[in-house]
Amino acid sequence: MPERHEYALTHLTTTAGSRPISSRSRRSSDPFDEATAQNPFVDQTDHLANTQPSQPYDAASNNLLAAENEQHHAHAQAFLREWKWELTAWLVAAISLVSLIILFAVYSDKPLRKWGADITPATTVAILSQVGQTAILAPVTACICQSMWLWLDKESRVTHQANANGHRPRLITMQRYDDGSRGPISSLSLLWQRPDALLVWLGTINTLLIIIFGSFAQQALQLPTREFNLTNEVTGLIPRALQYRAPQPAVSQIIPSTQNTYPYGSVADQMSVAIIDGLLRPGISPSDVTGSCVTGNCTWQDYQSMGVCSSIADVSSTITAKCRKRTTQFYPAGCNYSVPAIDRNPTARKTVLQASQFGQTLWIGASDTQDYTSPGLNTLIQFYVIYVPDFTIWDSLDRTEDHKDELVALQATLSLCLNKYHTNMTFGVTYTNLVSQETDLDWQTGSETFERVSFDTVTVTHDADTLWMSRLNQDSFYKYLSLQTFAGSASMRSEGPKSPENSTENDVVRVIAASLYDDRAGMPGLTKLLDNLAVSMSNALRTTTDVPDDIRGTPSSFEVYIQIEWAWLIVPIAAVGLSLIFLLWTMYLSRKRKIPAWKSSLLAVLLGLTSETRRDWGAIRRPSEMEETAKGRRLRLEANGGRWQMVKAD
Repeated sequence: MPERHEYALTHLTTTAGSRPISSRSRRSSDPFDEATAQNPFVDQTDHLANTQPSQPYDAASNNLLAAENEQHHAHAQAFLREWKWELTAWLVAAISLVSLIILFAVYSDKPLRKWGADITPATTVAILSQVGQTAILAPVTACICQSMWLWLDKESRVTHQANANGHRPRLITMQRYDDGSRGPISSLSLLWQRPDALLVWLGTINTLLIIIFGSFAQQALQLPTREFNLTNEVTGLIPRALQYRAPQPAVSQIIPSTQNTYPYGSVADQMSVAIIDGLLRPGISPSDVTGSCVTGNCTWQDYQSMGVCSSIADVSSTITAKCRKRTTQFYPAGCNYSVPAIDRNPTARKTVLQASQFGQTLWIGASDTQDYTSPGLNTLIQFYVIYVPDFTIWDSLDRTEDHKDELVALQATLSLCLNKYHTNMTFGVTYTNLVSQETDLDWQTGSETFERVSFDTVTVTHDADTLWMSRLNQDSFYKYLSLQTFAGSASMRSEGPKSPENSTENDVVRVIAASLYDDRAGMPGLTKLLDNLAVSMSNALRTTTDVPDDIRGTPSSFEVYIQIEWAWLIVPIAAVGLSLIFLLWTMYLSRKRKIPAWKSSLLAVLLGLTSETRRDWGAIRRPSEMEETAKGRRLRLEANGGRWQMVKAD
């Protein structure tokens, strides 16, 4: 029968470059020398004392102490050599983290152009974090594996001291420790089985921190774009209107007045376009007035400009009715509805809401003569809208009777006001916000001279800015708006102003009818429409005046900066710090219990099992079968004659 050879675990602790020596092949003239060579943790003091020649007491003591120190130093060196790769890997991780922190400290809040290297900061951070993440994995994995041997030694001691309670370590737990070193899921599984083990907690936490090490390190680096002002550069410009005097119209545009002996000029072409645009195109914004900026990025301090404001009041209580019971040669039977302002100053069209056979349900008009005492000198137009909110019942009523209670009268006013704006331009796009609006100002009459021409004005001074508008231009606004814009009627017969059953006199009437009748919006719908018109006219005032007054802004540019969010480095710092604690604590326990640094060594398992244990547990089978077998097998770690062995404890 062939001779059976057994190998001790102590053979795995020889120095680098030496070959394992079996107990069978080792030769020694001194049996104690053989035992001490196989177990580096056996105290050799007595042997040294016995083998030393006899000397005086003091000399012998000194030699013995020196031998002990030399032996202790040799053991310490051997112990550190066993952990040199883990210590080196941790040192690499620490160096990469410190390099990352130094790099962040040097370039924090610096422009990206000062980086200077061909490799980008993001790539540099990714490399350093990956180096640290990979390096720190080595000591953590080794410590998790080493904790298996510490656990086996501890459980074996408990088993030896209290064998009666049946507490013995199971073979399957060794497999769980080995799995725990391979990833976060396995580490959590090990923690679930060994929640009372401090080393298992440290290993699991370290494994989880390693996973997010690189992501948090890279998240600390931010590259925001910052705006900075330029000096000694051309300033940006944006128009505003403190004084308004429109260009003189051509002769063909001069329209004879119907009420006065002098002609009046029409509004400028750009202004008439703005009025129609404000009525027909929703969503007009102060940002439609664009500025000019050489860099495409400018900021203007808040500035004032003359503008147009709208207001609406419900004057239904003032509706008057004139009814005729019979049809005459010139007038049909029915009622005409009006308001006192129209009665005092009839419109040039000489019409009001006629509830006769024509079936009008909406009328828009203004007095042909502007009364500047009411509402004020700054008024551009004041017109009225009289309409039937529920036109579906209009045909069923007796139109020869007074039904003014079924009507609504709205007084709409467009007047001059003072707007305060805040404007900035970003990448060539102008953004203007209305900061405030002053409507209650004390306007006065005055006179101005411009290009050697004197003319009357309406004027007001506010915050050191003097605003004025030519009276001729003000009259032009009123005539244009009263005769060519806000004048007409409509007959509504079905829901929706666009229905073919409905008739409107012009586009403006159609738009106003839509604002009132769509979704039965009523007064809020007309308010929204006129607010949009006021913004459009305010924009046109700034761009059509003959008295330009551009506001100068500060040009700026954008630059990418390196910004460090230091809070994100908590995870990398914690990972490196806890891994050092984990490593030193594992080394300390291994040194204290005299457990060699077997870590994940497969040879330690193969050589540690006795032949009897291997024979009783059977041969290698399928993984599932071996795992089931391991659940019922128990073992312990013991030192026998200076040699570590794993023996069954069934």
